[in-house]
Amino acid sequence: MTTASVFDIHLLVETISRNLSPHDIRYCTLVCHTWYTRFSPFLWRNIRVFQKLACDRLHYPEAQTALVRYAHNVRSVHSFWPRAEATLAAHAINNLTVLKISSTGSVPAFVDLFSHSHSLRMLDMTCLLQDKALVERFISVLRSHPQLQELRMRLFNTPRQTTRRILLCCGNLDKILIKVSMGVEGPVPTNGSILAEMVELAGSESPSFKVRDLEINSGIKLGDPLFLLLELCPNVERFAAPSSYYWSQILTDAVSEVVTELALRVRSTMKWLRHLDMGVSDMHGQYAADIIVACSDLITYVGLHDQREPQIAISALQSMHRDTLTVVDLCASGLVWTASGILQSFLCACPNILSFTAMGPLDPRKTPPYKGYIVPEEQRQQEVTERSSGSMWMCKGLKNLKLTFKSRCWNGGPRELQESEHEQGSVHDLDSQVEYVPESLIEQLGSLAMLQELWLGRATSLLEGAEYTFWDLTEDQVETSQKQASRLLATLATLPWIRRLEFQGLREVMDDGEIEDAKQFWRHVVEVK
Repeated sequence: MTTASVFDIHLLVETISRNLSPHDIRYCTLVCHTWYTRFSPFLWRNIRVFQKLACDRLHYPEAQTALVRYAHNVRSVHSFWPRAEATLAAHAINNLTVLKISSTGSVPAFVDLFSHSHSLRMLDMTCLLQDKALVERFISVLRSHPQLQELRMRLFNTPRQTTRRILLCCGNLDKILIKVSMGVEGPVPTNGSILAEMVELAGSESPSFKVRDLEINSGIKLGDPLFLLLELCPNVERFAAPSSYYWSQILTDAVSEVVTELALRVRSTMKWLRHLDMGVSDMHGQYAADIIVACSDLITYVGLHDQREPQIAISALQSMHRDTLTVVDLCASGLVWTASGILQSFLCACPNILSFTAMGPLDPRKTPPYKGYIVPEEQRQQEVTERSSGSMWMCKGLKNLKLTFKSRCWNGGPRELQESEHEQGSVHDLDSQVEYVPESLIEQLGSLAMLQELWLGRATSLLEGAEYTFWDLTEDQVETSQKQASRLLATLATLPWIRRLEFQGLREVMDDGEIEDAKQFWRHVVEVK
């Protein structure tokens, strides 16, 4: 009679290992001989060589022996060291699916590893490609690769002709992310030479690429090879627009020409574009609006986190795509008063939004909104009008809301300012009305019956007025603020599908007991912060 072990089920062991860190897998190999045999292959699934010590360890005799044994188990490689790439290229790593290289330079071992990896799905490379022989060899492998679907490429000091030739080999890819920094100009190509390259590398004078996800994470200018790429991608569904690194260095007229040409490419070529990401740029709101208008039936939009005149881009979204938008991320957009004004008008006009973000930047890698932004007078007036109207949001199906709002201290400002004015004979009342949580916001939230996640933050810095915090309030204002927070919690307690709540700058006026009472009404709540 034979006994069966759980380790006889290979897929089960693989599933368990997928959820374990390399550190945990090493501990598993120390349990017994059986565990060592079963778990050791998974130590080689993901190879990371970031430091010189890791590179040296890879060349230890015992590591080389294990690599020979488990080469077929390697699925991803991320390396910063050419020596490691050369070693890996010498082994039969036939099942590699993800390759990230950040140290290629002119080392041919990178191309060797790329050419041997017939199952590769994603190539992520940061390199300096100047050796013509290496470039042509790389192009040859890229053109004929049978499985590659995604290319992430960052090129430095690379001739524009090289960039263009590489891009012309990407016709079978599903996703392209490209960043070109400090490209070498070289001679201006003629139309005839470009057509000849198209025939040579893409097989046609008018090729049509399969790319559905295109991201250009660098500056762009007229005559750039990246403009040529835009003409060849009619199937793009998601487009991440170029950054303004270059635009910030040139005159306004040149910027206008670039944006006009970019909008033309979007309008004439990308008929299936439904997802627009402008999160890496800080172009003026008018230029963003030109690109928004060029799109048709946007479903998702990611805005600019450092934008001048953001209301122009938001108005273009509202007028052109109000009926199709479901996910909108404005990432603050320099707007610190986002519970009212133009954004309230936007939410009142878009009935199908499911996820809305105007709190940012949530991503710590991004810089705060433009600090020099001045709120135009017409926007101030619109803010007051919209706040007083009390109109209800149309997006009743909203599930995720991340919103920063601005508190108000009516008939006065911070306590210090009021006291100063009072000493000078001002008519301002020291106990002026405070709106720590806007009443209109509390009312609007009560209509969102499907809401699941709510991130609510109070802006602590008012760029167009005096700044005040909780500690600037009088006792009566504190009491008023606490009552407003209680009404907010009471309103949220009526929303049955809440799963996660996060408050920023509000907990000082919230009673912990009331929060616990509200939790009793939320059957699905996971976290309250």
